[in-house]
This record gives sequence, C-alpha cells and structure tokens, in this order.
Amino acid sequence: MVPLLFLAALVLLLLSRFFWDHLLYLLKSAGMSFLAIGIIGMIIPEERPIIIEQWAVIPIGFALAVGMVLVSRSLLVHVVFNDWMRRRFRKQVAIVGSDQEAQRITSHIIDENAPFWVAGFVGAEEVSKPKIPVYKDRLGELKELPLIVRRKKIDEIIVTDENIDKRIFISLLDYCTSEGLTVWFSPKLMPIIDLKLHIDTFCGLQMIRLCSQKNSYVFNKIKHGLDALIVLPMFLLLLPLFFMIGIAIKLNSRGPVFFRAKAVGRNGKPFSMYKFRSMQIDTGNETHKEYVTKLINGQITKDSGEGGVFKITDDQRITLIGRLLRKLSLDELPQLINVLKGEMSLVGPRPCLPYEYEVYKDWHKKRLSIRPGITGVWQVAGRSAVSFEDMVLLDLYYIYNRNILMDMNILYETIFTVLEKRGAY
Repeated sequence: MVPLLFLAALVLLLLSRFFWDHLLYLLKSAGMSFLAIGIIGMIIPEERPIIIEQWAVIPIGFALAVGMVLVSRSLLVHVVFNDWMRRRFRKQVAIVGSDQEAQRITSHIIDENAPFWVAGFVGAEEVSKPKIPVYKDRLGELKELPLIVRRKKIDEIIVTDENIDKRIFISLLDYCTSEGLTVWFSPKLMPIIDLKLHIDTFCGLQMIRLCSQKNSYVFNKIKHGLDALIVLPMFLLLLPLFFMIGIAIKLNSRGPVFFRAKAVGRNGKPFSMYKFRSMQIDTGNETHKEYVTKLINGQITKDSGEGGVFKITDDQRITLIGRLLRKLSLDELPQLINVLKGEMSLVGPRPCLPYEYEVYKDWHKKRLSIRPGITGVWQVAGRSAVSFEDMVLLDLYYIYNRNILMDMNILYETIFTVLEKRGAY
C-alpha cells in the first residue's frame, strides 16, 4: 500500500510541473470527496465504508465521475451558456469585413465582456486566420447576408470594410434599417458626419449608428402636429414681413411676388413649392438644369466649383432684391404654407425638382422616403460646401435616426446658419 501511495505522489509531483492549475482542481475534488466520506462515516458509524469492502468501486466511481463532469460541463458551456443564454441575454452581431479593424473590434468585445456575441465575419475570404482570442467563422459573402441574418438570428451589423463600394454600402444600410437591424460603422465611411452630428460609441469605440424607425407612423403624426403648432403662430407673426418683401419685389422688377416651383416630395409625389420670386421672369431654367445634372453625375467637384462651393454663385438671372433675399434665406419663407398644407415639414431632406429626380440613381431616391423639409442636416452641416452624394448621405442619416430632439437641434443650428449666411448665394 505504501509503495503505491509513494508512486502516486511521485507521479503527481512530476505532473505538477506541467499541469499545476489542473492538479489543484483535482486535489480539491479529492479532498472534498474524502470530506464527504468522513461525514457519511460520522452519520452512519455502524456501517463499514464500501470502499473498504469493494476496492473495484473506486475506479468505477472515478470513471463515472469523470464522464458525468465532462458531459455536464459540455452541456452547460456549449448548450446552456453559449447557445441558449447567449441568445437570450446577448445581442448577436455580424461583422461585415475580415480586415484588421474587424479583428480589433472582435477582440475588444471579448476583452470587455460586452453584451454582444460576434457570430462571425461576412464578406470576402480571409487572407489569414484572424488573430483574436476566440476564432470566428466566415459566415458567407455579403450577398448572402439576409440568409445569414435569419439563420444566425443577427440583431446588429458592424461594417469595418473601408473599401466597400458606396452603392453597396447604401444598399446595406437600407437593408439593415428596413429589417429592424441596427448598423454600426466607422466615421471614416461617412466623414461628412463629423461636421455637425453626434458620434455614438460602441463599447467605448467611436462609431456611427443607424437604427430603424420602428414607430415611424406614430413619430410622423407627432412631427406633423408639432409642425402645425410651431408654424401657424410663426406664419401669423411674419405676415407684416411678407407684405414688406412683396412690395420690395414689385418695386424692383416686374412679375408676381411668389414663385411656384413644381417640386418632387415624399415617395416621388409632385407638389407646388412656394418661394418669393428672386429671378427675372421668362429666364428659363436651362442653366440650372445643366449644372445640377453635372453635379449629380459627379462631373463637378469641390476643386472645380466656384470658391469651393457646389452652387452657381454668379447667376445673372437673379434680381437685386432676390440676391438679398437669398443671402438672408428669406426667399424660402413662403414654404411655411407648404408645411401647413402637409406637403413639407420644418425639418427634413430638401425637395428636388423634376429634372433632378430624373437623373437620380436608385439610392439617391431614398432621401425622398419622408416629407421634405425647409431645413435639415445638410443646411447645418455645410450647405453649399457639401457635395451632392454627401448631402444624400446626410439625408439618409437623418431619415434613419430622426427624433424630436434631433429636429430641435437642427432648428436651433439653422438660426446660426442663417445669421452667419453660411453657404447662401
């Protein structure tokens, strides 16, 4: 017996050099087992322990214990915790991209023990195995994302691929928001956001978030009601100013006081947009049509623009009073009538003209999915200093994140934009 115990102690001593942590757990388990046997012996002192009568019970019991521990641990870790509980208590995340940024964010989520579970990567085949604490599978290509979302029950998407095509990126944003998925991406993918808008944080990392409007019907009704409550008294207070501007326009040039432009509103529906006339009559719109067509098609850049702006700055058709009205943004005051009629809102994407709408790409038209506004993110973020595609991105950001507080902030910023005459020509 003594040689056997000595041999067992020697083996444990040799193994401790390599498996000390595991041996501690083994010794603790053995100690608890002996303690349990001692307690049983104290409770039933007349009985002889079965291990004394039948030594074969020891290896059999050990084998059963090892088997039960392995099965129960596998059940708890891989089924209960990693499958059932993670789905119930952690949000499933898929990362679009397999680059270093994707690996960094995955490592950050794991290190911070954040309430997210990275289901895997979506996109091109990885060049090398990700260097992250826990290996994550490639779930498939980007075109398979809808299937992956349903199969893996994805709640949120993180986009890290900075080389993603803009059209594909916009389609991805539109899919995520229409399906009720929150999408996160680096500010580098939408640098124009840095101008004025608040950057969110994902587990402490600065990222832009777009979330779907799950209660858009209720929000639209509340927004329409607030528009009416604000605009009606404002319109009545501004009536004297309307009369003075009308007299000035009449004295400066012949023609009507108001200009009714055929504009494209929500979901491509046309309506008559009111403005104070700022141009000579019978001048035509070929100059503007040619300019905006080139602008939308990307043929005009900031370097080629006049003074670094994306707007006609020296239009000979504009009257003297019209130039002053445009400089002070007073030519758009009659659009308060459009708001009262329910055709426009105080805050929203700017309406476009029919010949602009005709050259829009499909993803450009998504900016008209809500009622257009008198002011919006584009105006406070840079106005004429913002390119057309960046303007569309700003409009989409507003559509996907709009709320009452954001509307109030935009209205507040608009006051300073008008007073400082930023981007007004």
